[in-house]
Amino acid sequence: MTPENLPRAQELLREVFDETLAEHAGKRGTEGPLVPLSPVEERQVAEILPQLEGVLAYESEALAPFAPRYLEFAFNELKVEYAGWPLGGRIDRVDVDAENRAVVIDYKHRSGVEEFKLADPTVCDEESGEAPIDDPRWLPPHTQTLIYAQAMRRALGLDTRAALYFSTKGGKPALRGAASAELLEEERGDGRIPGLKKGFPGEGGNMDFDALLDRVETGIAERCASSRRATSPLSIRRRRRPHMRAARITTKERL
Repeated sequence: MTPENLPRAQELLREVFDETLAEHAGKRGTEGPLVPLSPVEERQVAEILPQLEGVLAYESEALAPFAPRYLEFAFNELKVEYAGWPLGGRIDRVDVDAENRAVVIDYKHRSGVEEFKLADPTVCDEESGEAPIDDPRWLPPHTQTLIYAQAMRRALGLDTRAALYFSTKGGKPALRGAASAELLEEERGDGRIPGLKKGFPGEGGNMDFDALLDRVETGIAERCASSRRATSPLSIRRRRRPHMRAARITTKERL
């Protein structure tokens, strides 16, 4: 998406949207989610196209000179390991620039992405004087794109420089997440990512993007290890008394 091809992209969007509505019109139930069954749903369907047009307009100026290279990218078969475990999944979108720098994007269809803004864990709390990073199991509230950023490095050898959440619903779309220092400044003329001033690192912080990725992986590994230690005795008891597990399954099936 660029400002130059935006008009044509809007035309294609409207064509595809009309085709999709026509396709859903002959369906029922969950197979036709765009068939309104009430005045409220009619308004919801009517709001979809303007929202999508707003997303296109936003994307035409964001993330230059990155261009989408992978969409709905599944890496289940690439044998990527993360925090000591095999990792698989499907990534909404990965953009790459001419220098092989990559941006991992996860779409969120909601009105805002403020909850996905990352605070620098090296910044101390004013009251306690402690920094989140002091906890060996520290993790940010949302880790999905950060995990995917590491996966892209290992699976495809990309130089991942940002992990973002992209809001697509209502109002003006927005990006939030974490980005490396060279991509944080809003300078549209030199190819840096715009609109990430409020991303990571936070005010007064000193952790760079690579350190953040490593720290999240360490935190997940530590939590996994703690979980294994906590559940080990229970696993032993289940092996000794398998009839208890069978009873629970039977009860669940009855419910």
